[in-house]
Amino acid sequence: MANGIVTIWRDLPDPRVHTGNANGTASVNIEVPANIWNKIRDKHMQNLLQPWEEWLTTAVLEGVLRFEAASIRQATATIGSGVQASLVRPRYLRAQAVNWKRIPRKPWPDWLIVLRSGAMADIKLPTGNLGCLLSCYFPKPTCNVDPTDPEMRWQETCRWLVFKHTNPATFRKLPHPGEVIQGSEKVESNTDILFVTPKSWGFDGTGPGAQWSPPSEDWDGNPLPLKIPPEWFPRRCLGAK
Repeated sequence: MANGIVTIWRDLPDPRVHTGNANGTASVNIEVPANIWNKIRDKHMQNLLQPWEEWLTTAVLEGVLRFEAASIRQATATIGSGVQASLVRPRYLRAQAVNWKRIPRKPWPDWLIVLRSGAMADIKLPTGNLGCLLSCYFPKPTCNVDPTDPEMRWQETCRWLVFKHTNPATFRKLPHPGEVIQGSEKVESNTDILFVTPKSWGFDGTGPGAQWSPPSEDWDGNPLPLKIPPEWFPRRCLGAK
């Protein structure tokens, strides 16, 4: 572990390329800092509600929790492969945090990446081709879906991110440029939100105001059978008063 870096994921697709960002490069390297990895291990991997065992296998997870080097290498490689696959797909969004509870605005946006396992990776890319992992975890709603359906976990993570980064007053439409989406008391507000390839998220268009509905395709783009939990719909769509 050199200079507090657990590993570096090399030559990943640069997410900025899909946004027309002049800072975009052909590929990027993402560092996994030791302090971030320790937080993921202690806060998320030890959380029995999060399905890390399902994703990494029991043996690898137990090895990570015992600080075994081989298991850590295998776990970081699995997560890195998941990040790479999602950047190729692509299925991620950009969000810029705004001032919140007197905390200064962050200088660079977060890239929130939906992994096929249902986990979400958060990476930071300042300039150039070197970024770092900020977090990786399974959102709480994702942990509660049917584990026998491999498509449901990532779809639930998509839904969770859409609900966090769209305005409920507009019934989950794509935000306009500069629109600020207010967070809850414990969650910062965000602006400069961009869903890359919005149709893969379930939006019916690519411009501001496009309406969201649950994804109708599986991870590989094949049509899904219709089985949508009723809580995914706005209440008025269900006939509620």
